[in-house]
Amino acid sequence: MQSVPRWRHPALMLLAFAATSSRADNLPGQPFVSYWYPSTILTWDPASDPDAPFNRSNVPLAPRFQNPDFNVNAHAHPDEARISALVWSGITVFFAGFALLLSLIIPMPPPRNAPDFTIYLVRAALFLIYGLPCGIGTWWLVLFT
Repeated sequence: MQSVPRWRHPALMLLAFAATSSRADNLPGQPFVSYWYPSTILTWDPASDPDAPFNRSNVPLAPRFQNPDFNVNAHAHPDEARISALVWSGITVFFAGFALLLSLIIPMPPPRNAPDFTIYLVRAALFLIYGLPCGIGTWWLVLFT
């Protein structure tokens, strides 16, 4: 039977945690995390919040810059991100349009012992399954061109 090292014994770890957590609660001026509810966020005022000094940063924000020397990809152009959306939407329009055309042209016999309108429900489902991606792809082609 393998013994647990003294420093990893669960009872000692629990005792150490209890000692440190009770010590932190007794310190004067200990900041706690502020919390707000949707009904009280509009009436919150940093002047009346005792924890507000602890929620302020002392580090100013760095100015934003765009330096081509720091680009991971030397051939990347920030203005041309829409190319991947155009390629994806073009492929989607092609395949979804082709499947939509085939599903509308291919004759489908009605299943046995089913009402006659069942085939119309199948065609409507196929129209939704293939028509929706075709419509979205066409919209993206128009939008990103």
